[in-house]
Amino acid sequence: MSAPAPLRPGIPWYVHPAGDTVAWQRLAERFARADGAVDGFVVLNVHNGPGQENDPYYGPAVSRLRDAAPGLVLLGYVDVDYGARARDAVLTDAAAWARRYGVHAVMLDRFPSGIGAGPGGDADGALATVTALRAAGVRRVAGNPGTVPSPEVRAALDITCEFEGPADQYTAHRLPGGPGSWHLVHSCTSEDLGAFARGAGAEHVFCTDQLMPHPWGGFPGHHP
Repeated sequence: MSAPAPLRPGIPWYVHPAGDTVAWQRLAERFARADGAVDGFVVLNVHNGPGQENDPYYGPAVSRLRDAAPGLVLLGYVDVDYGARARDAVLTDAAAWARRYGVHAVMLDRFPSGIGAGPGGDADGALATVTALRAAGVRRVAGNPGTVPSPEVRAALDITCEFEGPADQYTAHRLPGGPGSWHLVHSCTSEDLGAFARGAGAEHVFCTDQLMPHPWGGFPGHHP
């Protein structure tokens, strides 16, 4: 029997450097020897996307992070609002990540699952947006339905978040896992952090003890 593939972190880094320089320093130290996707990835988020052109803190922080961890894979946060956001707006955000910060990969949050009717069910428009992003030169596209999506959605994305939620719901779900799968688990106890370390078969996982409404504010145990 072959050994299981090593777990790779996938960290939603919704921490502004002006508010928490220590967390950014820890991030650089954590990934100082990163070597591409084999060491996972980090999703950057200025303010629900690439933020404003004149942010005086984020550009230098990303430059310092890249200098300290040149092999770290960075993805820029872009909201697609379950397919309701205009394609041009999504492409504009992706271009801003590339132009301002040299980030040529994106994580599309609130991606429609392609399952069921109503908001979040119809994925045709969002899938066409993925095609447009790739044509525009985006190198890697992750998506976050937050649930197990349709096979068509999963096939279109390089990385798919098939679970985002609290620890007390994590084990109640049947999750396919496998290559490209990503799990985000918040509100963990110290026991949960150890028990979920393998990510229920996911290739990428991030578990934290931080709580809603803002659980992705750094590493577990760090509360500025």
